[in-house]
Amino acid sequence: MKNTVLHSPSDLDGLVVVNWMGCEMALSESGEWVPDDAGLESFRPGDVQWSHPAEPYLQMIEVLLRLDDGRSFSLRSQFDDGTGIHGLFLLSEPHESLRLAAPSAEIFRLRELVELPTGLMQVQELRRDAANNVIEILLRVDSSVILFLSGEIYEREGNRFEIVEADESILIQVDGQKPRIQASP
Repeated sequence: MKNTVLHSPSDLDGLVVVNWMGCEMALSESGEWVPDDAGLESFRPGDVQWSHPAEPYLQMIEVLLRLDDGRSFSLRSQFDDGTGIHGLFLLSEPHESLRLAAPSAEIFRLRELVELPTGLMQVQELRRDAANNVIEILLRVDSSVILFLSGEIYEREGNRFEIVEADESILIQVDGQKPRIQASP
């Protein structure tokens, strides 16, 4: 059995992606703290918000790329926790054992990312921070450019959102916009 291998995002250059999967993280979860009969409070979740017109990103906690040769890569992001490893990175794992696992919360969902283009990948740019960790990837696939950003969308008071770079989510745009599922002709 092979071991998981850490790869540079530049290793995607020249490969062909045939399918994208991911674990999406909602932008917010409304809810309220309610007391029980004993006076203890517990959180009662409300409606989950997956998108907002003011936010031009799809927010994922993991993106799985399946290649035309049968291999798979997992794109992940890590915030700076003092280990010296943060930003975007790729993991390869044996195909049979690669499993996306959504945390057990209503704000996560596993799904196919049909809004991302498939085809030959060309790494156009890797933006790095001062410690040389990859914070942003510009990847040309077919005639589109996909941006992957290490970051997270934080919900703020008043239904406002703030984008924080170098966090543990992956923010995605296609051609400078939030990816959208294309209608069939």
